[in-house]
Amino acid sequence: MSREEVLKHCQKLESCRQRPGRMLSVVDLIERGTLNLHLASLCLEVISSGGSFLVGARPGGAGKTSVMVALANFLPPGMPIVTTDSLTKLNPHLYRRPVCFLCPEIGPGPYYGYLWGEKLITFFSLKNFNHLLVSNLHADTLQQAREQICVLNGVPEVLFEAVELHLFLKLKENGKRVVESAWLRTENGKIQEILKMGMVVADLPVEKQKMARHSEFLCKLVESGRRSLLEVRNAVLQYLQS
Repeated sequence: MSREEVLKHCQKLESCRQRPGRMLSVVDLIERGTLNLHLASLCLEVISSGGSFLVGARPGGAGKTSVMVALANFLPPGMPIVTTDSLTKLNPHLYRRPVCFLCPEIGPGPYYGYLWGEKLITFFSLKNFNHLLVSNLHADTLQQAREQICVLNGVPEVLFEAVELHLFLKLKENGKRVVESAWLRTENGKIQEILKMGMVVADLPVEKQKMARHSEFLCKLVESGRRSLLEVRNAVLQYLQS
C-alpha cells in the first residue's frame, strides 16, 4: 500500500471516534489486558485472511469501538475501507474487488454510520458478494447478538452465521475491559465458542507454527513502543507482505 492509502485507511478508522483522545491500537489493548496475546494472534490470522468480525458489549464505554478499530488494522493489504454513512455506498456492484464495509455501530438513531432495519439487512447481504463486514453492537453474548440482528432486524440467519469472528467484552468492577468470549466460524460453517470466561475452550483451526509467528510479531511490536494506529498499520503491512 502507498503512504496515501495507509493514511486514508487510518482516517477511516478515526472516523469512528466517539470520545476525545488518541484511539487505541492493538498494542494498547495487549498492554492493558483487553486482549491476550493468543487471542490477538488469532484475530490477526482471521482478519488478515479476509474474515469479517463483530465486537459486542451491552454497557456503553465498555470498549467496543476501541477493539473494533484496533483489530481493523489487521485488514488485508490493499483492502479499502468503506464507511456506512451513506446507503448509496452499500451497493455491491460499485466495487470490482472485495472491500471492508465498516459500520461504526449497529443500532437505531441518526448517528454517523449507524445501521438498523432494512439498512442492516443490506449491510449483511454484502457477505454474498465476498465483502468483509466490521461493526459492533450492544450485546454481551452470541445469542443476544443473534436476537438483535436476526429477530429484531430480520437479517437472515445464514448471513449472520457467515461472519467469521465474534468477540464479546466484559467491563470489570475495577474498570478493566477484557474480551472474555470469542466465537469462530469453522470450516463446516458452524460457529464454535473458542474463548469462554477468558479461557481457551477449543482447539484453534490454525497451524501452531503460524500462530507462533503471529505471536512473535505482536510481542516485538509491543516491545518496539509503536502504538499509534498509523505506526501499527505500517508494521502490520510490513509483516504481512514479508
